[in-house]
Amino acid sequence: MLLIAISFIYIFSICTAIGVGFYKLFKIETYKSVEVAFIGLFSISLLASIWAFWGRIHWEFHLFLILTSCISILFNKDKVVLTLKHLRYTFKQLSPFLKALLISTAVLILMQCASAPYVIDNESYYIQTIAVLNDYGFIKGLANLHFFLAQTSGWHITQSALNLNFVFKNFNDLSGFCLLLTVLWSFDKLNFYFKNRVDIWDLIFGLFPLANLFFFQFIGTPSQDIPIYCLTFICISIFQKSFRLPKADGFIVLCALVLFCIFIKPTSFLLIGFPIVLFINHYKTLSTKVIKVLPIALLTLLIFIGKNSIISGYPLFPLLYLDVINENWKLPIALAEYYIDLTKAYGFLLLPDDYTNLTTLERLYQWLTLGKLRGIFNCIAVIFICITPFFIRKTTIKKTATLIFVLYVLQLIVLFFTSPLYRFYFNLLYILLCLVVASVLYKRLTVLKCLLTICILISGLPLIINTPINFLANNSFSTNLSHFNITEIVMPHSNSKFEDDFKTYKKGNLNFNHPLEIDFFWGTGNVPFPAVNYEQLNYFEQNFKVIPQLRTTELKDGFYSKTISND
Repeated sequence: MLLIAISFIYIFSICTAIGVGFYKLFKIETYKSVEVAFIGLFSISLLASIWAFWGRIHWEFHLFLILTSCISILFNKDKVVLTLKHLRYTFKQLSPFLKALLISTAVLILMQCASAPYVIDNESYYIQTIAVLNDYGFIKGLANLHFFLAQTSGWHITQSALNLNFVFKNFNDLSGFCLLLTVLWSFDKLNFYFKNRVDIWDLIFGLFPLANLFFFQFIGTPSQDIPIYCLTFICISIFQKSFRLPKADGFIVLCALVLFCIFIKPTSFLLIGFPIVLFINHYKTLSTKVIKVLPIALLTLLIFIGKNSIISGYPLFPLLYLDVINENWKLPIALAEYYIDLTKAYGFLLLPDDYTNLTTLERLYQWLTLGKLRGIFNCIAVIFICITPFFIRKTTIKKTATLIFVLYVLQLIVLFFTSPLYRFYFNLLYILLCLVVASVLYKRLTVLKCLLTICILISGLPLIINTPINFLANNSFSTNLSHFNITEIVMPHSNSKFEDDFKTYKKGNLNFNHPLEIDFFWGTGNVPFPAVNYEQLNYFEQNFKVIPQLRTTELKDGFYSKTISND
């Protein structure tokens, strides 16, 4: 806990310095500490991505990052001080009740981050993705080794830039830092509502911590979902203010944060609807500001295309359009299509062949009747399509609420035909849920305070007592929540919940490490790179007649898929 707390302070300092530099570069005058920190994270993600095209994101990059931060502070000292004063003011003006909740939440976040990680994707590709970035940067054809690694996210790039792996190996908690920032931002909104009781948006945004129990299951790993949930609320806050009173500052920050969301998780692309609608409605005011946004958008797009082209050979992966690369490191089309089919079917808990044989209506029925947590979320998702218009008609925020609702419906439709996992649509569903709660309880402040207190306290229960959740999921991995250990007060748990025992095998010219403690088919854990499950390689060898091979004698030169004979 203690080491993670120190790392959070350090990350905030770096992000603030870099974020202030971004603001100064684009002549943004409103310095709000949380927004500046998130812009700093986005800037670091872009810088680290550019660096990764040529080398590893290791101490050399961090030295560059520190020097860049120092230069920013040197030339923008007054703005850095202004941002830090805003942070101090934000905390000081909170009511004693909200200060107590914030401190309690911060302690619980640190406890969760210090305990064993919980998300299963952490064991299949988060750890390995970040390790590869730290040791090599972007590797050609990395997807040929394990095609989950083709999902290298902007959030994992940011984590690799800020995990200080050359000093300590167990920092893997950027999502926890992100959640803590957003809870502070949320309580600031709620505090304003408690004092003035004027703008229902302040209450909606202030209800963000109600889902802490859900959020906490992701923050011990660099899950891409947490920043999307957090940034969705912040982006909508900026949008609704700018919609009423358009300003160039808000428009530029909104565009940058939406681009960050898309870079983190392409399934969040519909968030681009907010800056587009803002621009259309205030064209005369904002038309001259687009020229400032275009370079950021173009740079982000070029990095996204370049990253995917190197790692998988498909510029828009997981989309297979713009298939123009013909290098030997390109993931074979059969494997790429299998990945897509597997992803689609997984959202319905089906095998690809079974998914293909169902009609659209049969898939919808399957999706709604999955049972346990998935089925619950899916049914709620559909119910909210039916009930949300009723609540929107009764509010004074019809325009923005209607836009959120329309984007939510579009998001559900797109995801239904691609990957309808509840984690992917929860960001817009949750803000609609907060809208409904706010419209029902907006005058009942005592009830609101009790509800917030209960939700925050409950989020800490799984950390200290055995909490059975078998009724929520079938997977034993998903029901085995992590508990906080007293030994983790100073030193956090390692990045994996499994031991890193492994056995080395060889196929062709590739020596790879098979994890001994993980029976998960896609699992690799914290085993030294290159890590892949032996059974997984055998499966692709038998069914697709390919095996991953080194392109040269050096790992940094990447991988290709070698076709083998039927003999």
